[in-house]
Amino acid sequence: MVSISLLLHLHQPPTQFPEVLRRVTDQCYRPLVNLLSKYPSSHLTINLTRSLVEQLESVNLAIDVIPLLKEAVARGQVELTGTAAYHILLPKLPKEEIVRQIQLNEETLYKYLGVAGPLRSQGIRNKELGIREGVSNPNSKFELPNSLSTQGFFPPEMGIDPTATELLKDLGYQWVIVDEGAVDLDRHCDPALAGEAISKRLPRRGLLAMTEDGMTIVVRNKELSLKLAFGVVTTVEKFLAAAKPYALAPKPSLVIALDGETFGHHQPALMPFLEELVKKAASKDREYQMLTVSEMISDNIRENQSLQSVQIISSTWGDDWLKWDNPENEIHQLQWKLTNLAIETVKNSKSTKDDAWLTARTLLDRALHSDQYWWASLRPNWHYQIVERGAKMLRDVVLSVPEVSGDAKLAAERLYEQITRTGRIKYGETVIV
Repeated sequence: MVSISLLLHLHQPPTQFPEVLRRVTDQCYRPLVNLLSKYPSSHLTINLTRSLVEQLESVNLAIDVIPLLKEAVARGQVELTGTAAYHILLPKLPKEEIVRQIQLNEETLYKYLGVAGPLRSQGIRNKELGIREGVSNPNSKFELPNSLSTQGFFPPEMGIDPTATELLKDLGYQWVIVDEGAVDLDRHCDPALAGEAISKRLPRRGLLAMTEDGMTIVVRNKELSLKLAFGVVTTVEKFLAAAKPYALAPKPSLVIALDGETFGHHQPALMPFLEELVKKAASKDREYQMLTVSEMISDNIRENQSLQSVQIISSTWGDDWLKWDNPENEIHQLQWKLTNLAIETVKNSKSTKDDAWLTARTLLDRALHSDQYWWASLRPNWHYQIVERGAKMLRDVVLSVPEVSGDAKLAAERLYEQITRTGRIKYGETVIV
């Protein structure tokens, strides 16, 4: 029987507009959790960011969405993954910022959904992680009822490289999901298969492999994921037909990973599709089963030999990094100068006990979100307001740090002005999607 592991990435940037958040909640988040309650036997994996939870709380939208999701998690229907709290690009930022973001998201999952991540479960202190003040953290080990925990990790934008993978392994995560471009299997497979889709080249593993240090690598099926994301496939019948070539392995496993907002919001026809998918998975004469990613990994490992060893390549689910850091994109380069200035200003401050420093530190957490770079990519996306809001947050981080130098303030103000002026003059204020 074919196993389908659906991973839904649920996130909104800190700069999102409340009216958009309400619309997405009505079209996607609320129908999704209601669907889970209706068909409890169909399992899936969800990546939920602190950024989204905070915003749902701020406009009183979490009141029904979060409790229903918590129920699905408690009954073992939904698996939650670890991630970066405010959707940062792991390979682009310092280790201290990465670990802090992971810890912040773990704290959110524990507070709202009763799920502990590896850092929290192990009782790792801030000092041991090299994190400065401003993050709450338990100081002793503890056990959670029903052993609710996160085993896997979703890197924002599926941005990954060998260093990030090693860090995730060191922090206690057991698997990480990546795009096909992150794994080079040409040197491991039959030469006749070189250049074929990775999902066709992984012998017997379907979409599973392992790094040399023992981190399990889950490679999403890019073709099927994108066919859903772009509305090419909108019915279960068409989806299964598209999946047929991948179902020929001895134990076929399909890992589909995409933005959860695709269902109902970006693609209105896909919420009925999702209901049909989980409904048929729950029927007695089902053609497939729906498992969490961790369940799929256990199922495969239990029945087959060891995973194939692979090496991770620096990549994103957009293949390269040009949507977030293009050397030829003037705005990108200005954004990263401002980003690095904000990080260094907070890091080098000697006023870490000051409330104003904590305010700046907390604002920096939010200001590092990847969405601002994506909306400045011009490949083809452009959103002046999100770019401006992102630059303003980074500028305000610098201005909020106690005893910050006049030179740093002036540099932050100039970079903000350059970003906004260049964007407005060259590309205007009309949204391009």
